[in-house]
Amino acid sequence: MKKIIKLIVIITILMSSLIVLTACGDTKNEKNNNEENSVSNSTNKTEEETTSSTKFIDDNDSYYFIYNGVKIKAGDEISSITSAGLSIEDTRGAEEVEPDSRKNCEIANSKGTSIFNVTAYSKNNSTVKISDSWIGGVSVDTRGVKRDSKVADMEVYGGIKIGSTIEELKAVFGEPDDSSTDSQYVYESKEVSRYYRFDIKDGKITGITWMNRTL
Repeated sequence: MKKIIKLIVIITILMSSLIVLTACGDTKNEKNNNEENSVSNSTNKTEEETTSSTKFIDDNDSYYFIYNGVKIKAGDEISSITSAGLSIEDTRGAEEVEPDSRKNCEIANSKGTSIFNVTAYSKNNSTVKISDSWIGGVSVDTRGVKRDSKVADMEVYGGIKIGSTIEELKAVFGEPDDSSTDSQYVYESKEVSRYYRFDIKDGKITGITWMNRTL
């Protein structure tokens, strides 16, 4: 009888030890899995942050301007500017734009005053009139602001506009490309004909130009 009791005690001790070892193993595996997941999530987060901070300059949707509350994008028909109360300068609309070329034309406000320039281009491999072309770029500076107060509120990507500070610009666009100077910040896309350029004076933006003819 004593032998049976002793055997039962030994078996009980062995089973208890086995349970403890199994639990420790599970805890260790769980810890390792959690650490691996943490590293994986951290890596994914970093990749997402890098992508979101660099992708915009290569994204067609980042090339636009907002005037009088109306958003005009690269690739829109140039006639779409009428929805913002704008028009092509009278003498330019009939001029032609040949394939793989571009022409700058002055844009006038509702009073007929020229306030900034738009780059017209043909994207259907045929010669078209400027009035029938597409928007491939925009250029605005402080002269437009003096002629039309609404130009002061004219925004591009990230809400940047004439008068924005260098700090505000860098908060959206980051550090400029190596080709930049103290008076001009450049942000170039992978495509040759797609970029943003900002004229700088006394720590503020005095001119904005973007180009995108890749659509």
